[in-house]
Amino acid sequence: MVNMEDPQEVAAAFMAQMLGATIVDTAPPGSFVAGLQELVADRDAGKLSEEEFHARLADLRRTR
Repeated sequence: MVNMEDPQEVAAAFMAQMLGATIVDTAPPGSFVAGLQELVADRDAGKLSEEEFHARLADLRRTR
């Protein structure tokens, strides 16, 4: 949803519409960015130690 009070968001939405594109807040499933977002969310939730985080980050870099 576009914040109509923010001129930058309105301009970006207008330009995307003119180009036939859509602006989304989430990355496409299976992309590197989606994997990175999931990894950071797990770390922030306390599910991963720093060592586990860095190991999974290295795996993510190798596989994508």
